[in-house]
Amino acid sequence: MRIVTLSEVENDLQNLADQVGSERFIEAKRLYMDKVAVVDEKGQPMSAEDVEIVIMPKTIREEEEKAMEEDDDKDKNKPK
Repeated sequence: MRIVTLSEVENDLQNLADQVGSERFIEAKRLYMDKVAVVDEKGQPMSAEDVEIVIMPKTIREEEEKAMEEDDDKDKNKPK
């Protein structure tokens, strides 16, 4: 069993969602979670019930990132 932190789980699950899509994600997530032990950033074990991570489809995440970049660009171009 591989030991992973919450940030690693979030990254792994996002990559998994991007690869398999929403239809197959639940099964892929179950298989992944069966093979890992999750610890917090201090290395303390966590139960599966304690792990709550929000995963978005890749297209939505990309749109949100683009909108944030556009907002940043607008802020940089505002006169002070």
